[in-house]
Amino acid sequence: MKILILSTNTGGGHNAAGNAMIDALAELGVRAEMVDSLAIASEWGSKTVSGVYASVARHSPRVFGAGYRVVGKLSPKHGHSASYALNLVNIRRLEEYIFQTAPDAIITTHVFSSQALTHLIKRGKIGALTFGIMTDYNVTLFWEETRLDAYILPHPDLVAPYIAKGMPAERLFPYGIPVTPQIAPERDIAAAKQAYGIDPECKHVIVAGGSMGAGRLPRTVRALDETLPSSVVISAVCGNNAAAREELEAMDNPRLRVLGYVSPLNAFLASADVVITKAGGLTSTETLVQRVPMIALHSIPPIETDNAAFFQARGLAYNAKNDEKACRAAVKILYDPNVQAAMLHAARQHIPKDASRRVARLIVNSVEHGRITPPEK
Repeated sequence: MKILILSTNTGGGHNAAGNAMIDALAELGVRAEMVDSLAIASEWGSKTVSGVYASVARHSPRVFGAGYRVVGKLSPKHGHSASYALNLVNIRRLEEYIFQTAPDAIITTHVFSSQALTHLIKRGKIGALTFGIMTDYNVTLFWEETRLDAYILPHPDLVAPYIAKGMPAERLFPYGIPVTPQIAPERDIAAAKQAYGIDPECKHVIVAGGSMGAGRLPRTVRALDETLPSSVVISAVCGNNAAAREELEAMDNPRLRVLGYVSPLNAFLASADVVITKAGGLTSTETLVQRVPMIALHSIPPIETDNAAFFQARGLAYNAKNDEKACRAAVKILYDPNVQAAMLHAARQHIPKDASRRVARLIVNSVEHGRITPPEK
């Protein structure tokens, strides 16, 4: 059995979901390969799209949000969106790649690759079963234009809104966002702290900006440094944001740990008493799967701000509007066991640990039956 995963480099979350599926499928003895669908069509195009996305999201998140909303309003009610049309550029190259690879199933982790794949499906060019993995806790644009065999939703509460957008109920599987299956049933925070050279007796706060290092990390770290007791260790995960990393390292603060891109991130998250991060779908899910209390801050509108609102409404995270409120929330979480217990209960209730394994079993069982067939429980 051979599985092809089509991802994009617009943020690290889509690749993280793909890598989680590679690991989960490998546990079942199935080989999977992940490629950047935009790069297959055009290496230059992929670098341009991912570069523009990272730059705008990091430096001008409000511009990104405004542009996203405008695109949503301008999208036609009938026919295809401009996004759909743009993803057909050099579609022949993707068609040839899939033909040469001859996969039994194709997984997409981004709507762009799903739109391109839909075009090939409509033309009768795809014989493999197709699965789309949605990586945000809201109804994102353009998925309703696609025609895949099955869709993996992050949460059951998203089923009805997607049906309202015209997606068939029988193709929606609210299994959760796939994260690496190697996460322990319950984390050992003391052992995790020791693994990263942190005194188990010390509180540990992680500030993360996703793979791009988005947000205002130095300002947030300074606010935490002024607010939290001196015994609290602060770790700043800067991702690929070299400027933020240099600024933080220049602070030369003995309790501050400055890191770049951390892989695997989930293992490091297990050492935290609180994680402060923008509400990207994957980073948030990895945090909540580890059952670590989370504060959403500097989320990119509207997708991540919608994620943050989703989390707060279910008691999964605090949605802080600024650094001051994030610091207050951090103190409350660190020193109030009742708050910690409530957030832990919410995470157990809403965020499954086994999403990647459930999706892997669905894919394998469906390929074996030649149609979408959920495995028996």
